[in-house]
Amino acid sequence: MSHSVEKSETISSLIRRGEKMIESGGRSESPRLEAEILLASVTNGSRLDLYVRFDGSPPAELAERFLDLAGKRGTGVPLQYLSGEERFFNRLFKVGPGVLIPRPETEIVVRQALPFLSEGPFLDIGTGSGCIAVSLLKEGPVELRGTAVDLSEEALRYAEVNVKRHGVEGRLRLLSGDLFSPLPKREKGSFELIVSNPPYLDWERGEMEDSVREFEPRAALDGGAGGTSFYIRILQEAGEWLLPGGGLVLELGAGQIGAFREMLPEFPGWKLLSVTRDEQEIERVAALAWKPEHVHG
Repeated sequence: MSHSVEKSETISSLIRRGEKMIESGGRSESPRLEAEILLASVTNGSRLDLYVRFDGSPPAELAERFLDLAGKRGTGVPLQYLSGEERFFNRLFKVGPGVLIPRPETEIVVRQALPFLSEGPFLDIGTGSGCIAVSLLKEGPVELRGTAVDLSEEALRYAEVNVKRHGVEGRLRLLSGDLFSPLPKREKGSFELIVSNPPYLDWERGEMEDSVREFEPRAALDGGAGGTSFYIRILQEAGEWLLPGGGLVLELGAGQIGAFREMLPEFPGWKLLSVTRDEQEIERVAALAWKPEHVHG
């Protein structure tokens, strides 16, 4: 859909038009801010740059591209897919359709994981955009190394871009496959830490906002009945890949901590160290240690 752009169209008037288009869809709480973000992404600048050039007239093709994006945002397409970026641990990560958008609560996974790490290696299961693995490498020891796995080739393409964007090539190996399946068997018992933000929503129950269901990849969200199928699979197998005393840090869905605690005794060897709440007071991240001596003790 093309949008008419007058030669006299200024940055200011464009933002106002975009704001109205976004607002009309009723999907945004901050249409003005989102209009600014989208226009900044189209003009390859910052929101501050827009205000420096507030009365300038952008080229017609850029203005049309911006209005097209604003129209899509009005229909509910996530802002991050349109701007192509999301901030995580104070760094910008490339995202788009086919990869889960990083969430602020997932930063807790990084914070809880860092104390387990010295020089690695660590393993990130279901890496998506690579935001957890890249953040661990940037925040952790300089000699740290890691492996990140995802079943989605599309997600791994974003992860590869983000690895290069943040300069951690050579420190992070990206593998395609389901959970632990792509790992060489010789690496069993070698990881200091396993981290994962696995799919944990019950898709059939509809435990998600409309925009999430409509636009984000189901494979990165659907954790089966009760949202627990991936926790079961990870707890079954993760211990084989960890050093004794190694850590497992998992993001949990809202209200899942009860079910998680109940299933733990079915998987001997795990010791629950802590459960961390997010800003909404949801028990969001579980940290565990692999204590295989508990199996026989």
